[in-house]
Amino acid sequence: MNLISTYNKTEMIGQSGNYSSDCIAIQFYIPSGANPAYINGILVPAGATYQIDLSAPYIDRTNYEINFGSGGSGNEMYITRTFIMGGEK
Repeated sequence: MNLISTYNKTEMIGQSGNYSSDCIAIQFYIPSGANPAYINGILVPAGATYQIDLSAPYIDRTNYEINFGSGGSGNEMYITRTFIMGGEK
């Protein structure tokens, strides 16, 4: 069995836009109290997580369109991506 090395990278975003993945797993987390968001048309409410996992050696090359809604205290989302060591673009 060959093991692969991975690492995580987390970024906070506060505006609508397009975000690429280029990773083997991606997670979108919206803190409680923040505005909900649509991720490629899927509603993710405040306090929820939307996650996509693939098995190596597959890489998710999706360009995610994120649009914040209203009803919370502001736009806040954390995107955590899992990369194969040496494979980030």
